[in-house]
Amino acid sequence: RGWEKKALNIAFLGSPILTLGLPFVTKDPAAIWGANLVLLVGCYAYGYLSYSEEQEVGGFSGVLRWLDFGSGQERGMRASQREALRNNDAKDAAGQPDREEQKVK
Repeated sequence: RGWEKKALNIAFLGSPILTLGLPFVTKDPAAIWGANLVLLVGCYAYGYLSYSEEQEVGGFSGVLRWLDFGSGQERGMRASQREALRNNDAKDAAGQPDREEQKVK
């Protein structure tokens, strides 16, 4: 969660606006693609140059948080569930029984 997250948040909102709005200005697909590329590079430059270490970049709030594909929550898995799954996978790889197996024994 740093400058890159900040840049991608801005690009996430700006790219659809450009993609839907520019066909009213020009019908050239290369120009629309180039404008999206310029937006992305500009967002990265802005995020990198305006970020400070003390600053915590948050995600979207409200309805937009469900569209933020970097959160993992659009697939129904919360962060705590994901961590529990990773811990169980790590235990399985190490050959340690999980709590359910210990209760049976």
